[in-house]
Amino acid sequence: MTNPLWSSVSQRILAAGFLIAGVLPQAQAGGFQLFEQTVGGLGNAYAGRSASAEDVSTIFFNPAGLTRVPGTQAVAGVHLIALNAKFDNKGSTAGSPNFQGTNALLGTNGSDAGETGAVPNLYIGHQLTNNLHVGLGINVPFGLKTKYTNDWVGRYHAIRTELKTVNINPALAYKFNSMFSIGIGANAQYAEADLTRAIDFGAQVDAQGQCPPPPAGPPSGFCAQALDGRSDLSGDDWAWGYNVGLLMELSPDTRFGLSYRSKLDYKIEGDVRFEVPTAVRPAFPFTKEDASADLDLPESVSLSAYHQLTPKLALLGDVTWTKWDRFKELRVSFDNAPLPDDVTPQDWNNSFRYSLGANYRLGSEWLLRTGGAYDETPIPSAEKRTPRIAESDRFWLAFGISHTPNSSFRFDFSYAHLFVRDAKINNDDGSGHILTGNYKNSSVDIFSGQMVYTF
Repeated sequence: MTNPLWSSVSQRILAAGFLIAGVLPQAQAGGFQLFEQTVGGLGNAYAGRSASAEDVSTIFFNPAGLTRVPGTQAVAGVHLIALNAKFDNKGSTAGSPNFQGTNALLGTNGSDAGETGAVPNLYIGHQLTNNLHVGLGINVPFGLKTKYTNDWVGRYHAIRTELKTVNINPALAYKFNSMFSIGIGANAQYAEADLTRAIDFGAQVDAQGQCPPPPAGPPSGFCAQALDGRSDLSGDDWAWGYNVGLLMELSPDTRFGLSYRSKLDYKIEGDVRFEVPTAVRPAFPFTKEDASADLDLPESVSLSAYHQLTPKLALLGDVTWTKWDRFKELRVSFDNAPLPDDVTPQDWNNSFRYSLGANYRLGSEWLLRTGGAYDETPIPSAEKRTPRIAESDRFWLAFGISHTPNSSFRFDFSYAHLFVRDAKINNDDGSGHILTGNYKNSSVDIFSGQMVYTF
């Protein structure tokens, strides 16, 4: 017979865990997409990313842009991303009285959950004929690393989140005439997640009237928040998709790019391991359980423009739309236990990202870049926001410089600061623990460098 305590705990832990594993591999505008796929583009806040086609990193943004890169070229870059995210508790409550006899969620604010990580990217392209080009990109489209202290007030929602993706993107482009080029790419994307959170085993035994008496249990007689355990979930999967693009060059000075990235279908498979306090181990005789989740993640469309206004000044713009309303629910299935599917409503919104930028040329060797962007969050409300995905609308301010000492080499350096709008959270972990508070003065700093080598 299935232990009802085991059923309750396992469903909530796995649902929260697979939510993150599913979201991050293909979150687009907003969410946790990593736009940092080329350093030159970062200097413009990725304005004009589907039309500029300055080098073979266009494979990711619009593969049709390969037709603007003659010969053979390689691009290697790295981005250092520093996230600052601090939580301020505003009366978080528990589903049952804690060991102090109140319904407050006890704990600290969790310190700064932000981490610093490196995001690399590598591209190579080759001109086969006058009209046909091929290329290959290897990049990290999505990822996150955050960590709260073990005793923070939201420990039942999240403690540590580490997510990684690797995307392999071969591409082919063909130039029909002086005006039109098309491109298509295949995407093989691997995602890996490692997530931890605390479990309030004390609340579960309180609900069943099984709180151990002293000295095993707390002196007050209430076990909630006094017998915490821990879960560590890991899962991975490969998903397959494609990207296509059209480049229209109205004149040598003006061009437009239209690109599409397909949805990705994941079947995340993994396991969750539990640390159970000794005092309640007889009621929770488990250490590991397998589970899986099927996820359809959204497609996106980008429209970009590039215009050389004067011999020295170029203007760039971009609008990107993502169909996030596809993400209506998360359904988790249990592989080796007689448990029903666990369904978690999400109801995210479609989102837009808008950006404008400019380039200014200082002689033949130096190019200055700047840009700004407004990046909408798909998260519709404080109730849908979690401490793993606590982001909000973001405003980008970016600067860059490129140095081209000769016909073979170009070096790009860029910096961007992201101002993150204050975000409210009022999220229920599924067991009545409601995390209520604000994320204030959050921000992201990005430092990037890359080398472009033309053979």
